[in-house]
Amino acid sequence: MEQIIRCSDFRHSIVPLKDEVLRSSTRILDAPFPNFIFGTKAETLCNLAARIKTATIPELLYFTVGEWQKDKKAICQEIQSYFGSSKIVVRSSSLGEDSEETAMAGMHTSLIDIDPSNISQLKQAIACVASSYEKHHTATDTANNQILVQKMVSNVSMSGVVFTQEMSTGAPYFVINYDDQTGRTDTVTSGDEYSNRTLFVHRDAVQELHSERFKALLNVVREIELATHHEYLDIEFAVDKNLHVYLFQCRKITTRPNWNRGLTLKINDAIRRIQTFVAHAQHPQPGIYGNRSLFGQMPDWNPAEMIGTAPRPLALSLYRHLITDSSWRIARNQMGYAEPVGTPLMVSLAGQPFIDARLSFHSYLPADLEPEISNKLVNAWLDRLAEHRELHDKVEFEVAITGLFLDFKKSVEEQFPQTLLPKEYETFQNSLRTLTNALITHKKAPIDGELNKIQHLSQRRRKFENAPSEPHVIRALLEDCIQYGTIPFSILARHGFIAKSFLRSLLRTDLLTEAEAQAFENAIHTVASDLVLDSHKLSLG
Repeated sequence: MEQIIRCSDFRHSIVPLKDEVLRSSTRILDAPFPNFIFGTKAETLCNLAARIKTATIPELLYFTVGEWQKDKKAICQEIQSYFGSSKIVVRSSSLGEDSEETAMAGMHTSLIDIDPSNISQLKQAIACVASSYEKHHTATDTANNQILVQKMVSNVSMSGVVFTQEMSTGAPYFVINYDDQTGRTDTVTSGDEYSNRTLFVHRDAVQELHSERFKALLNVVREIELATHHEYLDIEFAVDKNLHVYLFQCRKITTRPNWNRGLTLKINDAIRRIQTFVAHAQHPQPGIYGNRSLFGQMPDWNPAEMIGTAPRPLALSLYRHLITDSSWRIARNQMGYAEPVGTPLMVSLAGQPFIDARLSFHSYLPADLEPEISNKLVNAWLDRLAEHRELHDKVEFEVAITGLFLDFKKSVEEQFPQTLLPKEYETFQNSLRTLTNALITHKKAPIDGELNKIQHLSQRRRKFENAPSEPHVIRALLEDCIQYGTIPFSILARHGFIAKSFLRSLLRTDLLTEAEAQAFENAIHTVASDLVLDSHKLSLG
């Protein structure tokens, strides 16, 4: 009996057609297999359907190109009988598409939203998929390649592809490329503009996920791994608005021969060391205010912006040496702020730079402020930052208070209400007044003096212009950069933050309008204004 294959309701069934329809070249469903066998896209889905309970494989049937060419009318009738009025997807399912050596992803055509009652549209869709095989297969192969027809999934909230290991290296992460914007099921596989969302989840950390939809998806992925006895999979999926998962494709990852077999051990070891470090940081530390640490890539010196989130070792080393090891706190000490002595501001966690916000908040306090009050303030600021993660790049303005500005009372009420007793509030205010007055009257770290140091750096640099690249010369240049470059720059930058805070306080107390503040800022001569002016001159010839 000549046959067409269909798979529905999680059961395998073989539905006979007319005798003239050619028999499919591969029949993995004809006999039970003790172990899972990967076949073509359609065959693998049918084999999975009997083994998966937490997800749905949409109803499908498939046939070969040869069968289609032999009796198009019979196949169209079968499709119409099987799917009724439901919209369908006509997909490729070639013999070499999901092989051990190559996935051939995206090489063949698949068409969605096809109306099976429209014979013309149905025939055109099938013919389009069949013709897409001709570029990559011989005439014989093309005849034996399959065409998969599947019921469309509606009510989609998210679709995409999940890899059960990182594709290029084999790192132990579920990598989920997804679209949760369009409601379509083909944007990720087609490379659409909405396909650039990616989530990495360590294989041992699925239980830490907060998202219900991703938990539902990865529960299904775990079940597929158990069903197939395989942990190196490429799975196409959709999740509907009720968090039910649909499977469209499952194949082996073909890049395994290129993987570093020891990488998983290295990654897991690095994660354990990070966990130990972070756990230790969640306790009080001698000489540092605050009961715990928070780490971010944007607060205070913003390494994410300056050297990137995954800097090269030389960039990370230079940034540490020139700025975050000691220059940052020495500069603040010279301005009258508290200095957490002996503490580097930045840490590297698996090669990524993070700022210890506890140290930043310590260094934003006046040096003469009582330890008990200082500890209360740092803890309150850490709590606020933990609750409002969107403020990581705004800590100087919306988390900590670094000077006595005109909106001091309002800022305290908004940023850490009921933290200080009335007497402590007054003490903090007086301490900030002393600090701020010393800075704006040039008694501490005057601006002109810091600018002169930077000019002195330029003069000293000329002495080394023709010097050989000896280690002692490099060390001397680095020390000059610290003494006459990064420390003065750090002081000048803090003056800039103080000035900006004053401007914001004038706005928040209605002593200045937005237009007046903008006009003032536009009048300040900066490197940016030089660039704009030079560009204008260039355009004028």
